[in-house]
Amino acid sequence: MTLPEGLKSIESYAFTSFTSLADITIPDDVNSIGYHTFNNCESLTSLTVPKSVVSFSDEAFSNCANLTFKCYADSDAEKYAKENGLKYETFS
Repeated sequence: MTLPEGLKSIESYAFTSFTSLADITIPDDVNSIGYHTFNNCESLTSLTVPKSVVSFSDEAFSNCANLTFKCYADSDAEKYAKENGLKYETFS
């Protein structure tokens, strides 16, 4: 899925229970991801998160057992992944 450039936030419940999401790259302008945004997205396997995302609401990715965050080392995304027990890969 391609999200539009210029998007500043991804609101709560925006993609809850979507069954066909597999790989998403968050645009560079996004700075926050809302509550339960990707809740129950079991098909979601990869989410690339830019450094611009500094706010992740609680349970934004609950029940996403197959998800791997792809994020910058020492970023807020890496911190969120660690704190919430999510799989992640870092790049510089």
